Amino acid sequence: MELPFPKLSQTIEPSRCLNTDSPEVGKLREVLLESVRIRARDIPEPPGSGRKVRLAILFSGGLDCSVIARLVHECLPLDEAVDLLNVAFENKRFVEAQNKTNKARKPKLRTQFPGAAALAEEPPQEGTIDPYSICPDRITGLATYAELQKVCPGRSWNFIQINVPYPDLLSHRQSVINLIHPHNTEMDLSIGVAFYFASRGMGFSFPGNQFYSTPARTLLSGLGADELLGGYARHGTAFRFRSYAGLLEELQLDVGRLGKRNLGRDDRVLAHWGREARYPFLDEDVVAWCLGTGVIGKCGSSEEEVMKGKRVLRLLATTLGMKEVAGEKKRAVQFGSRSARMEAGEKGRVKGTAVVN
Repeated sequence: MELPFPKLSQTIEPSRCLNTDSPEVGKLREVLLESVRIRARDIPEPPGSGRKVRLAILFSGGLDCSVIARLVHECLPLDEAVDLLNVAFENKRFVEAQNKTNKARKPKLRTQFPGAAALAEEPPQEGTIDPYSICPDRITGLATYAELQKVCPGRSWNFIQINVPYPDLLSHRQSVINLIHPHNTEMDLSIGVAFYFASRGMGFSFPGNQFYSTPARTLLSGLGADELLGGYARHGTAFRFRSYAGLLEELQLDVGRLGKRNLGRDDRVLAHWGREARYPFLDEDVVAWCLGTGVIGKCGSSEEEVMKGKRVLRLLATTLGMKEVAGEKKRAVQFGSRSARMEAGEKGRVKGTAVVN
């Protein structure tokens, strides 16, 4: 029998204004830092000789994973490197559209992308685009990687470019469908393939573009932040039309189905390559704080703040020195990595709710 998920606090204080000095920001930092500390410390070194990277982060460069990375810096010795796994797909639909545009404009474009020789039989033809460097998560990931280097001096962050050619996706597609079962929609598949290839951990280092396979057996994920702190666009929409009552209803729906809807699917996919995923936002103390804190203390007091999402986490990022990350908009992994709607033509217009064939 499935137990009901605890209800969120219904407290609403209209006069509240959430800022970096608010106690909620300090308390979230406290519980989240301890959660990261528990999940990042005492990880055994991977098998093999020599000192190896023990921890990797599923890294889009967005708010959730970047705050986790920043807190990891406070939990590990400075001489320990951390791998940042950033995945990008060769989306045929988008590339075809871009190539048509570029052909009309006759631009000067790169003709070679990192790792092309290892991943494709033929290099891109002149006039084509690099399908990976233009992925939103690759752009955001590199920008946040630079910010981490600035804010966390002395730490070795290994940014790993995981490039997934379209044929590679097709060859692994059925394996991912099997892993996400009983979920069976196009959206589940597009999310699943992103985590599947990210957790495989094979890509090219940046800078240098040398082939790299992460030895880390432990992965950190930002799953849970959107559900607990109001990060989805529909949370803002609910607030716009039904104020805090609508927002609370949507948040309650999401936290109630998080384990069944998201966690099981993601965990099965991430474990496929023999790695363990850990979720700092789903720590008992973090969840308890999120459930017990009033909605304004998490999401903000204005439509602009609620629409942008996760107000308290953005403020925390600011206090941690990650000012650029604090302003990043929410972007679903399937759109940031371009794993959704991969095919050109009619097949690329399939809705996310469609059942996978």
